[in-house]
Amino acid sequence: MLALFLAPLILILAVPMPGWAALSLAMVMGIGMAGVGMGVMHDGLHGAISKKTWVNEWLGGTMYLLGSDAFTWKVQHNGKHHTHTNVDVIDQDIDPPALLRFSEHAPLKKVHRGQHVFAFFFYGLLTLVKLGNDFFSLAKVKRSGDPRYGNYNYPLAFAAMVGVKVAHITLFIVLPILFTPFAWWQVLIGFLLMHFTCGVILGTVFQLAHLVEGAQQPIPDANGIIATDWAVHEILTTADFAPRNKFITWFTGGLNFQIEHHLFPYISHLHYPEIAPIVQRTAEEHGLHYNVKPTMRKAMRSHMQRSGDLGHIGKIALLSHVPARERVGSWSKHTYLRRTPLLCISSRRNPHPAAHRGIRRCCVVRVDPMAGASAMVGVHSCRSAGRGIGHVIRFFRVPSRTVTTDDQLVVSADGKVVAIEEVLETEYFKDKRIQVSVVHVTAERACELLPDQRNHELLQVSSGQIPCGVAPEEQYGE
Repeated sequence: MLALFLAPLILILAVPMPGWAALSLAMVMGIGMAGVGMGVMHDGLHGAISKKTWVNEWLGGTMYLLGSDAFTWKVQHNGKHHTHTNVDVIDQDIDPPALLRFSEHAPLKKVHRGQHVFAFFFYGLLTLVKLGNDFFSLAKVKRSGDPRYGNYNYPLAFAAMVGVKVAHITLFIVLPILFTPFAWWQVLIGFLLMHFTCGVILGTVFQLAHLVEGAQQPIPDANGIIATDWAVHEILTTADFAPRNKFITWFTGGLNFQIEHHLFPYISHLHYPEIAPIVQRTAEEHGLHYNVKPTMRKAMRSHMQRSGDLGHIGKIALLSHVPARERVGSWSKHTYLRRTPLLCISSRRNPHPAAHRGIRRCCVVRVDPMAGASAMVGVHSCRSAGRGIGHVIRFFRVPSRTVTTDDQLVVSADGKVVAIEEVLETEYFKDKRIQVSVVHVTAERACELLPDQRNHELLQVSSGQIPCGVAPEEQYGE
């Protein structure tokens, strides 16, 4: 990875080439830069490469080649992220600038609606922002008065940080200006492209582990305590992805085994593939959901879905898995029963139901029966507490049928009810509920009719595309 990072720079300095070739090499440098950060620096600063401290510090020091600071990274990553994973405000990985919303407990703004798309642009700024943000991070640690860093030489650290930044700019900007025929602005574009490529890769890999469906975001109670064992907390807030993809495992330095990394940060990532089955088996024996996305594609889809959901609804229940015995047909759906009305709304506003291919998922929201709500089969605004929250979308068809409302009828489904059972729902309600599992085997997605809205609080699909659930028109009126 170090060769992939530095060799292109040597070629640019030594070999005359056209601008497009130099830009291509700058992008390759960004890929190598990300590889160094994930596969070399990361394990080094965790002390996971060698039993010898000096080896870990030397390899962890590759962080300085990236223009960043090892000390502030340790404070933020080892000290906060690994001990308070997915805890709002404390874990900076889910506390981005105001234009992004990665925590379900953070304020929701209109600008967040498209974040599942534009977030990748901000990922690209990750290492660029860190070039300057390290100074603020160092000052923040000093002001905190944390006794763990009481003896740290902050003036010397500040001077060293300035030296690292100057050296980085000299190496990647000044030298190409002096020793190549490219203009300063061309060199600057290459520098920005290198960092942007690196940032997109690093940001995406980091978020695939924690900002995906099924990764919980607990908050402390009034006493500042999260009543969960640390190891359990790490399992519930983290996800693995593409565990069988050897290239991803190599390139990311084992960061696709994030559950194992969070449980054993001082063990080299080379051992994670062997540790993962043991961790998964142990988690399942204790009734814990082991969150793993089998492929890179499914992990990316889950990340974009979760990011998009956080940009639309304040709190979203995400049921991420179905028991294996029910995983038949094309997709499965659960309805949990509780005497609170709900409406399912699309997570993307769509002006016409014919454009169903643009709809990826429906979200769920509880509706205050005293505040009033409106819903019709078709495209109409849903309102809760006087606020517009989306649209009810008719997807592929609404079957022509008569639904009789009675105390026994729970859901009218285009599919087979495979199980009606009492289960312990651990992600949303956190207590016992009656679960109705419906398996859809038809290729055509249909609209579900909920005849007794008072009994449904959560309608969710575990995989595949999600239909809309709507109340009969006469129940809420228009």
